[in-house]
Amino acid sequence: MRKQKYDTPFEKFLGLNGLSGKEVAVFLGVSDAFISQLRQGKVDLPPEQFARLQESEKGWDLSMFLERPAVVSVGDGIHAGRDVHHVNTSTELDKMLDALNESLKQNSRLIGIIEKMQEK
Repeated sequence: MRKQKYDTPFEKFLGLNGLSGKEVAVFLGVSDAFISQLRQGKVDLPPEQFARLQESEKGWDLSMFLERPAVVSVGDGIHAGRDVHHVNTSTELDKMLDALNESLKQNSRLIGIIEKMQEK
């Protein structure tokens, strides 16, 4: 029986590097079911698994995982597009965006304080 091919970053990773899902499952210490979900694009490659692939001395092409969602500034906040596969899960990305927005607010407050001090 021939395996279904999907147009996902993980499937591209397997094809470009001449790997089977089973080989990667053994390397990462994950189940075949998890590999199947990656192949189908049902889940994104978790950051810790990506790090293990990066740390490998195999010289694998990992470029398909490095695409990031476009970040677009809208009004006061920053929002990320969701149409590009990426390494970070949406929850992690939301946390990072919240932290960035908080930093921007703090910087704005500090600039206001500095400007008031300069007026004196």
